[in-house]
Amino acid sequence: MGPRSEGKRTLRANIIYAVSGMGLYSACLFLVDVLIAKFASAEIQGQVFLAIAMATPIATFFSLELRGVLVSDANNHFSYGSYQTLRHRMLWVGAVAMGLATLYALRFDTRLPYVLIFIGICAHKLTWFVAEITWGVFQRRERLDLMAWATSSRGLIMLVPLAVALPLIHAVGGTEQAAAWAVACGMLWTATAWLLMRYALEGRWLRQRTDLDYSTDSAAQSRLFLQALPLGLVALIVPLCESVPRLLVADDSREALGYFGAMVRITMIPNLIVIQMGLASSNRIALYYQTDRGRFWRLLAQLGAITLLIGIIFVGAASLAGEWILRIVFTPAYAVYAAEFQIVVLAQALALISNILGVTATQMRLFWLQVPAQVGVLVVTVVAGLLLIPQDPVGGAAKTILIRAAVHVGLYATCMFIGLLRSSGAHEEGSPTDG
Repeated sequence: MGPRSEGKRTLRANIIYAVSGMGLYSACLFLVDVLIAKFASAEIQGQVFLAIAMATPIATFFSLELRGVLVSDANNHFSYGSYQTLRHRMLWVGAVAMGLATLYALRFDTRLPYVLIFIGICAHKLTWFVAEITWGVFQRRERLDLMAWATSSRGLIMLVPLAVALPLIHAVGGTEQAAAWAVACGMLWTATAWLLMRYALEGRWLRQRTDLDYSTDSAAQSRLFLQALPLGLVALIVPLCESVPRLLVADDSREALGYFGAMVRITMIPNLIVIQMGLASSNRIALYYQTDRGRFWRLLAQLGAITLLIGIIFVGAASLAGEWILRIVFTPAYAVYAAEFQIVVLAQALALISNILGVTATQMRLFWLQVPAQVGVLVVTVVAGLLLIPQDPVGGAAKTILIRAAVHVGLYATCMFIGLLRSSGAHEEGSPTDG
């Protein structure tokens, strides 16, 4: 399975597909947050963000970032069957780990709908990562139109039941408990429907690809595991850095976590654009890095310029209308945190840069170099969170993620610089052991 294009779409068209598809998904995710804020409570919102904070690091670690490894495997070191089998086996282990996390979450709340919210989010995190290995094939074939269809459909599947149930419960004077049950049922429905979609629809597309090699053996899977392990560690640490401030806030109040998490969610909109832009370009970054450094640098310059422009617009909008945005999108109770929102926005603007650096480092196959960089980011995040959050949960969390973002950019720039120095002359970056 070579990294060839089906349909010869331009990079611009692929970026439009990636951004629009994941954009619709993220819009649906954001609207779910808005619905919970307006028709439920900040405590239910906090329970959702608590589940995300605990489930995401587990799911991303056991996914081993195999989608990124697959796309970067321009020399076809491993068959598609090796990637698919290893992904499924690792996610079964991840499911056990999430079961243990659910038991731990009982310390926060033992009410059944709140427990089911947690279980539902764990389940749809796992079903998302089951599908991702298929999306790696979409990326290698530059079929970002299929990725757009897959992600946007998932967003609508998640949104529609809650968009009906929560306003209806609120209109008839339903209790917070009833709203919690609606959110729980919505999350469980989402996981079930996503899993059916993966095997009934996306699986059918895969079966039509006659050149996919499904052969594999234990030796190949062991080699692939060892090669992907550093990215698995990175994939664990990145969401841990996101989760640490949330867990520290949750220890004080899930209501405070609801406010903080909602503000962070707004800032994910430009983040989404940059991430999808990077993913749409990832196949070409990997190929140009190995074959044409001039085109490699030109592509990075273009991505960097767009990222900088998005960040400037983003920060400017929050500075001019931050309080209005929080009041209109959520409720006046959220607008109290307008100053903290501006700090969060600045942090996420810096994170846009680190997203492009991260995608590029992965496609350069600098897998192990990313591990100490991410460990450094995690250590700084934990220290900052412990110092800042206890006395001011929402404001301290905002300052923590700003410090984390600044350190992240600096360490990843250093990581790429070291990788480029190593690769100069000998072009060893194509080796599976590089980085």
